Amino acid sequence: MLNCRYTLVHTVHTCARNEAELNESLNEWNTKGYRVTGSVCDVASRAERQDLITRFSSQFNGKLNILVNNVGTNVPKQTLDVTEEDFSFLINTNLESA
Repeated sequence: MLNCRYTLVHTVHTCARNEAELNESLNEWNTKGYRVTGSVCDVASRAERQDLITRFSSQFNGKLNILVNNVGTNVPKQTLDVTEEDFSFLINTNLESA
């Protein structure tokens, strides 16, 4: 009987809007031995999302196995008070960022 052992090694790439908070988290995770990289990105911005994709694609040779989008926002207003700009911001952040 053949005894095979597989070690699954994954590298996680995360992003955040705040560089100081991102670096704090990266240091904590790397200290624990996790393979984590990160970059600053505001996913509400289409240009920053495109830049993130370019950097990620270069870093991981264009290969993405799993994507977790944990982004969401809200504009706490009454429905009739929501402006066109509010609605665009919500759609850009909550849907287009995925």
